[in-house]
Amino acid sequence: MKWGTITKEKWFELRELRNILVHEYEDEKDKVSKTLNKIYDEIPFFENFLEKLKL
Repeated sequence: MKWGTITKEKWFELRELRNILVHEYEDEKDKVSKTLNKIYDEIPFFENFLEKLKL
């Protein structure tokens, strides 16, 4: 990751996670659960990205 930027691949990965949550359906609880776990795993990325934006 460059300072203050997100790669195109990372952007699409994060958008896909967001889209899954926004368009969640009751019959896809397993998919939503896995998505939430993936988002949780991304917390260090977000923390690092926010720190770089503060510079």
